[in-house]
Amino acid sequence: MNTKGQLSFFAGAVVLKLMEGGMLGVLAFSYAEPGKKPQMRLPGGGSVEGERPEQTLFTEFRDEVTEKGSLFSLDISKTQEIYRVTKISDSSERPGTHMKVFFLIPKVAVNFKRRREKRIEPDGVELSPPSWFEAEALVKQMLAERTPYHHVMAVLLSVKEAAKHLPEVAKQYCRTLADHEKFIQTSRK
Repeated sequence: MNTKGQLSFFAGAVVLKLMEGGMLGVLAFSYAEPGKKPQMRLPGGGSVEGERPEQTLFTEFRDEVTEKGSLFSLDISKTQEIYRVTKISDSSERPGTHMKVFFLIPKVAVNFKRRREKRIEPDGVELSPPSWFEAEALVKQMLAERTPYHHVMAVLLSVKEAAKHLPEVAKQYCRTLADHEKFIQTSRK
């Protein structure tokens, strides 16, 4: 393994909205790389040299989710790091350490007007307009589409965290969390 090189990271957002009956809405969109099948993903992106994950989170969330030119605010003090994984690159082309950091963001911590048009990233990736998806259905779709497991983990851990504080969420998602406990434990290593 190559331990020399730069530190890079991906900062992602799990925005949760409490819905009727203790159900949770998660903000996500379809992510389609050129020539590949689309996958559901959470908002987020890679770092710029010298940036902290919280700065990247702010910029990427604003750019991927918010209608261009509209007001945007994110109270970072109300966010919570929910999942972090660190990998050492074994590539000689891109040596270094890469981190994936996901933040749980309660809907009340962010104010934005949701983007209504598709967005084409500079690398050709197409992002559908972001929408609210019920958490369990989103996890099932992500698993079926083989979305990178970090996104699935971030959603499951966010649901687990919400269930600790909201009895109606715990009741609604107890089976979902139990069904995915082995995945959560295996993927955390």
